[in-house]
Formats: sequence, C-alpha cells, structure tokens
Amino acid sequence: MRRPGAGTKQKLRELAEKGYVDRKYVDAWDRLRNRHVHPNLTDLKLPGPSEYRELFQRLWQVGTLLHQLTFYIIGYNGPFTDYGRAGCLSRHYPLSEHDDSVGGTR
Repeated sequence: MRRPGAGTKQKLRELAEKGYVDRKYVDAWDRLRNRHVHPNLTDLKLPGPSEYRELFQRLWQVGTLLHQLTFYIIGYNGPFTDYGRAGCLSRHYPLSEHDDSVGGTR
C-alpha cells in the first residue's frame, strides 16, 4: 500500500480497492478539496440552498471517510454508522462490495 511517491489520492484509491474506505467518499473529499484549493470564478459566488445541501452532503461523506481511515489505522472490525448515506445505514467495517444492502436505518 505505501509505495514511495504515491500521492494521497492514489493511496486513498488503493485503500478503496481493498475495502478499507468508500470510493464515493474519496471522490467527495477530492471534489471538496479541489473546489477550495483550486477555485473557479463560479466557486467564489454566494452558494444557494442546493449548493449548501451538496456541500453538507460532501462534508458528511468526508467525515465518514475520516472515520474509515481511523478504523483502518487502529485495526477495527465491526459495525459502524455511515453518516455519509441517506438514512445513516449501519454497515460493517472493513467494507465489502455488497454492503449496500447490509444494515438498516438507525
């Protein structure tokens, strides 16, 4: 996993391929980071309600990504609440490719 020269985004994608983090949340982190590090003129305008909803959704997803990274670091294995998804589903960590149907609402 830890190859010399691999960037953060690449490391996160490798963790996603192995089921340690959610790829959708890596993409949310990337979009959130790029918008604030490399803004366009449209990114500098005052956001409307739909932009705020999208921003808050990405923030919840990135927060869950940070939880998943912490789980990876400490070697956690078990259930967790996924705040990045509608309904805050209970999921199992490490992730599996079929875990979208696992768990229920909290």
